[in-house]
Amino acid sequence: MNKIEAKDFSRRDLQLAMSEASEDSISDLHSHQEKIIKYYEHGRTLRGLTLPWPSTHSSLRLSKGLSVLGGINGHFKSTIAQQLLLHTAKSFKVGLISLEMEIPDIAEVLAWQMTGSVEKPPKDVLINTVLPFTKDRFFVFDHIGSLEPMKALGAVDAMAREGCKLIVLDSMMMTRVSDDQEKEREFTQALVALSRIHEVHIMLVHHSIKLATSDDAPPQRSHFRGSGAIVDVASLAITVWHNKRRAYLETKEQTGQKLEAKEKAYMKKAPPMLFVVIKNRHSAFEGPITLYRKGLVFHDTDKLECDFDV
Repeated sequence: MNKIEAKDFSRRDLQLAMSEASEDSISDLHSHQEKIIKYYEHGRTLRGLTLPWPSTHSSLRLSKGLSVLGGINGHFKSTIAQQLLLHTAKSFKVGLISLEMEIPDIAEVLAWQMTGSVEKPPKDVLINTVLPFTKDRFFVFDHIGSLEPMKALGAVDAMAREGCKLIVLDSMMMTRVSDDQEKEREFTQALVALSRIHEVHIMLVHHSIKLATSDDAPPQRSHFRGSGAIVDVASLAITVWHNKRRAYLETKEQTGQKLEAKEKAYMKKAPPMLFVVIKNRHSAFEGPITLYRKGLVFHDTDKLECDFDV
């Protein structure tokens, strides 16, 4: 399968999706006795797709539903989203609707990530490793620039029907709903409906508001652009933060410049990157996960071992 036909969603499609997703059965509490007792004795069973980082496997999963991945421009949101897709593509089909990156650029990022390289991988890696790996498992939507929301929903629906279990839409800002609170809420609710109907995880990349101190601390829930409906509707909300001050000091040290005592102290205690779970309906875990970067790959330890055998 080389091409998926993505039809435009209509208002009728949207209403049907919303109604299908809300068809919940009603029963008395006693009829759920077995499930209740099991949960009471053993706690909630964590289900869903794992993340690339082993330290998260017992506390965080991408279950069916909608997640929001937020952050400031230049803090590696899209790069991390591609790493999540690449990790999931080892076992399942995945889809990327990137409205900000050309397809050749997407392929190049995958080459960097599959090799764990700190330099541009040679062309033969792209030809012999990356492209064969993506065949019939890593789907992309060939469109750059803003997109009507119904067309974006149609692309998500088509990828889900093809069997993609993780679908990333990058970014919310390009779907022409960010300046209208009602459209924003309707759009995110439609994504939730599609995730329930197809039993997939949909990740929406979203830009955070740029604040005067935003490079010095991770964005919070209140820093997401829009009405707040996006985070309210999502079952999982994450922000990513690249410590640019620490990166600057690392470069300074690597180029032979001497660090002052206070700079050394900051390097010792400050995390290089944070992946912060600010909302999580699927487990009790919320909080920061420290990440370390090598090239375009992020790791949960400073050993920086490549995930792929290339």
